[in-house]
Amino acid sequence: MGSRPAPKTKRKTKAHLPTLPSPPQVRDVMTRMDKVFALDAATRLNFDNMLAVYRSGYTRIPVYDTHPQNIIGILYTKDLILIDPDDEVEVRAIVALQGDAPVQFILDVTPLNEVFKLFKTCGTHLMVACRLRPGAGGAGGETPRGGAL
Repeated sequence: MGSRPAPKTKRKTKAHLPTLPSPPQVRDVMTRMDKVFALDAATRLNFDNMLAVYRSGYTRIPVYDTHPQNIIGILYTKDLILIDPDDEVEVRAIVALQGDAPVQFILDVTPLNEVFKLFKTCGTHLMVACRLRPGAGGAGGETPRGGAL
């Protein structure tokens, strides 16, 4: 009687292991900055600009200084109810009235379950997503780049 060779077993390598789906992240649901309705802080709230805000349909509008990636505040449209368009008040003045209500920034790789917890604890309804890009500075040699959530 001859001996039979032992059956060959395949060793599982990383290529053969099943991959688990990663949890959804902010970048999967955010609105890109080029699609966001935002206002420059220097914008004067005249009739045409207030009409544009109204027609946008949004209740929270990011406000930027000079460049859309430089978000400095959030304009709440309910704050416009007492603004007279003839006064042409700057958006910057309305945002300044909010006091110490900083814009909430979050990394675009943050899992959504963590973001939902943050929305509950921070009491905010809008956050600005940022992505890290390789560059000079930052803890990991990366610098933040603005985005939108």
